[in-house]
Amino acid sequence: MFLATDLRMGIGTVVEVVLKMPQEITGEPETEWRCTGHVVRVSQVDSEVGTQGVGVQFDCYQVAKG
Repeated sequence: MFLATDLRMGIGTVVEVVLKMPQEITGEPETEWRCTGHVVRVSQVDSEVGTQGVGVQFDCYQVAKG
């Protein structure tokens, strides 16, 4: 996943992302996906506001019914 953030993260930083997956995507009632991974790429997106782009590689995830 590649995302923009104002948080300072370095390569190797462990991150957790929670995604709420609607029924329209999964075909089942809304579920919550808790994904854990680490930063594999960092690049400057907007130098004026200090936003950086962060590439995250997921190592594992857990799905919980909503």
